[in-house]
Amino acid sequence: MTDKLRATVEHEGDTSVVKLAGYLDEDNNLKGLVDKIPAGTAMIDLAGVERINSCGIRDWVNWLAALEANGTTPVLVSCSPPIV
Repeated sequence: MTDKLRATVEHEGDTSVVKLAGYLDEDNNLKGLVDKIPAGTAMIDLAGVERINSCGIRDWVNWLAALEANGTTPVLVSCSPPIV
């Protein structure tokens, strides 16, 4: 992750809690998070996302597809206005 995007992953039983904050843009490394999130449910807290650009959207969609391919069900919570 770059300083623009901060990510934390915590595990609570079979649920992973992923918190993203900052900017989703061409400098993020979301695919680096895929290995940190096991199969099951991933609660993705997006309250801290301040901005997203077109490159960030591409990476976001690819990241969600990679999570689902690994057997993870993403659940989006606390979506900030840029995410909506």
